[in-house]
Amino acid sequence: MANHFNLHDRRRFVRIFWLAGILHVLFLVMSFHLNPALPLNEAMQALQELSDLASSNTSNSVIINIASHNPRLEVSEKNYSTAESLTKQPILRKRTISAAAHLPQDADYLSHWQNYVEQFGNDHYPADALKNNICGNLRLLVAINRDGTIHEIHLRQSSGSELLDQSAINIVKMAAPFDPLPANIANDIDVLEIIRTWQFRGNSFSSHS
Repeated sequence: MANHFNLHDRRRFVRIFWLAGILHVLFLVMSFHLNPALPLNEAMQALQELSDLASSNTSNSVIINIASHNPRLEVSEKNYSTAESLTKQPILRKRTISAAAHLPQDADYLSHWQNYVEQFGNDHYPADALKNNICGNLRLLVAINRDGTIHEIHLRQSSGSELLDQSAINIVKMAAPFDPLPANIANDIDVLEIIRTWQFRGNSFSSHS
């Protein structure tokens, strides 16, 4: 009698697991339509796992990790990790200056930097621009780290000539590294952004605000 009861109970147990497996597969199929990145073979693998667990006699307790087959949960965890890593990145303190708008402590560094880049540009004036008398103005933002290295260069206004635009960027890159930021500037910021208009005038390279 006891054996008959155990067999009946086991069959009911297997039916319940198969029903759960079918519901699980339907859930995964719906998820597949919402997220095509979910492979179909994962649904079949999940059903096979349920079948194996239902037919096993080695354990009286069964734990099914449905979360491991839930792509939306994995995406959420991935997004959270990405957001967490972004918050760990240091926020750089920046100040943007030009000849027309800057603090008194920036004046000496800006003047020295401008003179140095102008001299370097005239010493390395682009041969093609000189040969073909190509002239024009362009506006650059040059961001400088505290140690004088370049943080970034951004072309804010093109001269209309790719040759002149790239030549100005190359001049700034070749002239670097620059003098480190003085203490009265470096104590307040991490990056100094300098905006200047650079002029190619046939045989001279100069700048203004």
